[in-house]
Amino acid sequence: MRSSSRFSYVAALVLAAVLHIQARADMISWSYSGGGRAVTNTGENDFIPSPSGLGNINFTAGIVLTTPATGNNVYLGSATVPVVNLFSFNSHEQGPLVLPFVNAPYVADVTIIDKASGKSNFVEFRGILNGTLNEITHISTLTTSFVGPTTQILTLGANRYTIAIGPSEPLTWREFGDPGSGQFGFGGPLDAHIDVSPANASATPEPSCMVLAGMGLVTVAGAAWRKRRRKAGTVAAP
Repeated sequence: MRSSSRFSYVAALVLAAVLHIQARADMISWSYSGGGRAVTNTGENDFIPSPSGLGNINFTAGIVLTTPATGNNVYLGSATVPVVNLFSFNSHEQGPLVLPFVNAPYVADVTIIDKASGKSNFVEFRGILNGTLNEITHISTLTTSFVGPTTQILTLGANRYTIAIGPSEPLTWREFGDPGSGQFGFGGPLDAHIDVSPANASATPEPSCMVLAGMGLVTVAGAAWRKRRRKAGTVAAP
């Protein structure tokens, strides 16, 4: 019985450590700002579609990247946040168009501000856009892909921030501005997941591994106790 109690005690300590680390992560306070830009553009923060299939039409249509309105939002623990918004634009001088994009390069950046230390830093993610925006059928086949790492890490003060950029949601045809404005186009966000943890947690096994280890200890303790009980019952039998 003494052995099973020891196993149970160790398992309880492991589980307590997991809960402590998670509680610390949930109390980390931070804010962020996001943004994006086209690598090749016309002096503005926009994408110009490939000339293929557009003939001699002047480029008065494309995609603009806008910074999401984060305000003064402060986050506790991990969160998924918008990095940049993608919106199509068209002067409609040529009427509705089918806008093709071929390997259109862009950069999305995320700046993290650690509230405890006041320190901040940023990471950049490079990607490309491919597909078409069809203003006639209101169908988008535009996709995002990345040409570099999709996960990067910042250490600010005593905290670690793991930023994972995701593919953008499909752009949808929608009305912009006030309801009834009559201004329509394609739009959608590009999000990132920010996972936070204490910077010194690297010396500690992953929480999932610790949980499995704790469960294993409990199982071993239970097996040892049952074996001892069966043995005691056998000895006591006439």
